[in-house]
Amino acid sequence: MKIGAMASLLMLPMFAVACAEAEAPALEESVVDPAGIEGTYRLMHRVLADGTRLTEPDVLGLATFANGHRNFNVYWRDRDGKVFSYSVISV
Repeated sequence: MKIGAMASLLMLPMFAVACAEAEAPALEESVVDPAGIEGTYRLMHRVLADGTRLTEPDVLGLATFANGHRNFNVYWRDRDGKVFSYSVISV
């Protein structure tokens, strides 16, 4: 799997929790308020397709949303012990 796709899969659970109980807004209210998601989110664990649960130090992730800026970092090791790291900064 490519690194970008892996990072997207790792990031998905962090946002799924925030959206799980939200109702769909009316069309006139569809603009997202960036202040509504401000904060720091920590990846606590990752569950692989075979059911294996990875935690620190095998996988680490942190996402921060503040003042219109975004920062996402994730680190993990594959089954062979090879280290991967992915980072995205957006201003």
